[in-house]
Amino acid sequence: MGFWNDFNRLANFRIAWRLQDIFISSVRRIQRANEEMNTQRSMASNAERIIDSIYNNDFEKNRNKPGVPLKRDYYEILGVSKSATKEEIKEAYRKKAKQYHPDINPNNKEAEAKFREATEAYEAII
Repeated sequence: MGFWNDFNRLANFRIAWRLQDIFISSVRRIQRANEEMNTQRSMASNAERIIDSIYNNDFEKNRNKPGVPLKRDYYEILGVSKSATKEEIKEAYRKKAKQYHPDINPNNKEAEAKFREATEAYEAII
């Protein structure tokens, strides 16, 4: 009878070991499925937020927040009227460029920004 008791104990141990492996692999599969489901939920909520913001026109409301410069009228930047000739525009640009040029105003970020703005305005108009 000792052999059969040992055999049964060994068989029970092998079955328990195999069941433990099956249980662990099932738990891991469930964890992966939960992680994937959470990822999909977060993607869906992000998509919902984007759709809501588009629907509510939040992009237009938030486009001109403080700190974001507004585009000004190019003619206003150069200080000319909209009916100005090319020569008048060119003269106004050269005046602004000379006034705000980075070589004349070294280490002056504001002057550099105004120079870029004047250049952009001139290139857009001409």
